[in-house]
Amino acid sequence: MGELILSGGGDAKQNQRVNSYFSKLIRHDKTLLYIPLAGDPSHRSYEDSLKYIRNTFNPLGIEEIEMWTELTNKTAEELERFTAIYFSGGSTTELLRAIRSSGFDEVLLSFYEKGGIIYGQSAGAIIFGRSIEHTLEETVHSEKPLDLANGFSIWAHYDSKDDGSIESYDSILALSEGAAVHMTKDEMHAIGEVYLFDRGTKQPL
Repeated sequence: MGELILSGGGDAKQNQRVNSYFSKLIRHDKTLLYIPLAGDPSHRSYEDSLKYIRNTFNPLGIEEIEMWTELTNKTAEELERFTAIYFSGGSTTELLRAIRSSGFDEVLLSFYEKGGIIYGQSAGAIIFGRSIEHTLEETVHSEKPLDLANGFSIWAHYDSKDDGSIESYDSILALSEGAAVHMTKDEMHAIGEVYLFDRGTKQPL
């Protein structure tokens, strides 16, 4: 099985530690695949987003980065040439809709099951949880998340003022900005400030 790096969001400076961790985890002789489809291209174009990602990862030795903005008809074989996949933040449901409607969910699952590494930030992390019922978008949409996070739902941009809201849910991993969890099928390792909420209890991971 593969590995997930799930980040709570924040800017490049906040995520320097997580990005460095990710850089050391992957191969640098293969290309990183970047999928920006959670973002709003009318706010920041995909090309500008790609420039931002290159400016973030190139100094860490990740020099080859390819962006996909269309997921239809992509195959598991095409993903084999990538060292990892990076999903940036934005709208959880828009990203899930793009993945589900194109059939890319099955391709992505195959990549993960074959040992692939996936890094998701904010919305790009939430999609891998068990549920998105705790997000504001769920009141409008009901896209089914990918459920690869060992039975946990993901709360991004966590702040202690969120505790009252989170405690009404079970099995939540709360990720502060600049923090992440490195997750395999059997283990979870916190990078920065991560909390586990379950049945009204809170504890650091």
